[in-house]
Order: sequence, then structure tokens, then C-alpha cells
Amino acid sequence: MMNISAPDTSRAGRVADLALLGLSLALVCGLKFHLSRATSDELGWLLGPLARVVGVLSGYAFHAESGAGYVREDGLLVIAPVCGGGNFLLAILLVAIGTVFVNPASPGRRLRRLAAAAGAAVLFALVINALRVTLAITCYDLHLSWGWLTSSRLHRLSGVLLFFPALLAYGLLVQRMIAGCRQGRVLPLCLGAYLGVALAMPLLNGAGRNAGTGVLEHALTLLLGCAFCVGIFLVFQAGRRKCGRTGRTEQGTLSLSA
Repeated sequence: MMNISAPDTSRAGRVADLALLGLSLALVCGLKFHLSRATSDELGWLLGPLARVVGVLSGYAFHAESGAGYVREDGLLVIAPVCGGGNFLLAILLVAIGTVFVNPASPGRRLRRLAAAAGAAVLFALVINALRVTLAITCYDLHLSWGWLTSSRLHRLSGVLLFFPALLAYGLLVQRMIAGCRQGRVLPLCLGAYLGVALAMPLLNGAGRNAGTGVLEHALTLLLGCAFCVGIFLVFQAGRRKCGRTGRTEQGTLSLSA
């Protein structure tokens, strides 16, 4: 009996995989195009749910204001398109696509996995970005800053330290659900998706031509923040492997002495 979940290595299967991959990437590119040009009113599908979740987390009410976004009840803060987390949404969708396609499967099963992973990615991105916006609101209300670490720099750094670990956690979760414990490709995939969307794409679009030191500072914040997170992740993984080897050694010793 044929196993319909096994990877299809025929020419038709490869064509179907390439078509699905191309369509997925085209949709992400289309979303990027829309996010870069849409007004706050056109981004209501993104900002509206975000404002509602932030309202629940922060205790403030937000109302839509045409041409601006979602304004806090006291009028001091606005959830504008730049706060929508569009880049994080793009990055997490790329991780969903990459994680699904690096694991062998039939075209039909791959399509189902992709739909489930993309749906989970959208919800996950909403929650994580709502946490980031709520954190930014808290820092703004408390006027947090420490010397060189101004409120804007703190906002940028906290975004990196929240977004990249969240992206990595999502990738690991999807990978575990699809293929068990094979996690070797998740870290470079998440790192490439995040830096590609948050740094490479803006630079390719000419963001650094007239921005001066602001772009350099943004790039350094991204790179150093990601390096810190990667270091923590690698230390955790090394400790986990060491504990696993120790546990197996002790189990073997007990078996021999029994």
C-alpha cells in the first residue's frame, strides 16, 4: 500500500513542491509590498486586533482615528502602522515556510502543514507584538532611560530581545511538531529570516542612504541583540546535551551494577 504521507520524489512531486514554495514566497512578498505602502486605515486588519490585545494587557482603551491609527484614550499614544509588527510577521511567516519545506513530506501533507504553521504564526505574531507594544507603553509612562540608553534605544533593544527569542521559540516548536527533536536547522533559519527582514531588506530598499548614523546604530543593535540571544541559546543547548549524556551514563552504570 502506498504511503501518502511519504515525500514524493517524482518529477511531479518536485514540481508541486516548487510551485507551493514559489506561491508561498510570492504571498510573503505581496504582504511586504502591502505593508510598506498601506495607510493606517488600510492596515485596520493588523492594527485593530493589536489595539484590542494591547488594551487588555495595558488596561487602556484605544479607538480608531482615521489617518493616524489607534489612539489611546488620553490621546498621548498612538498605535500607528510602524507599531504593527509587520516585519516580525514577515519573519515568522518565512520561518514557517522554511521549517515546513526543510522537512520531507508529500505535497498534500506539506500544504496542510504550511496552512497550520502560517495560521499559528499570525496568532503568535499578534501576541508577541502586543507584548512589545505594552512594554513600550509602560516604559513611556514610567519615563525609563539610563544615560546613553534613551527611551528610543531601550525600545529598539527590547524589541530585538523579545522578537528574536520568540521567533526562535516558534521555529523550535513547529520543528518539534513536524520532525521531533531534529533542531539543527532552526537557528540559522530564524537568524536569516529575522536579519533579512529587519536589516537586509530595508538596506536594499535604500533606507541607509540618507539616514546617517541611525542606520548603523539600528544595525549594531540588531546584530548585538541577536548575538546575545544566540549565545544564550547555544549555552542552553550545550548544557542540555551535557545533562543528557550524564543521564545516559548514570543509567548505564546502574544497569551494569544491577
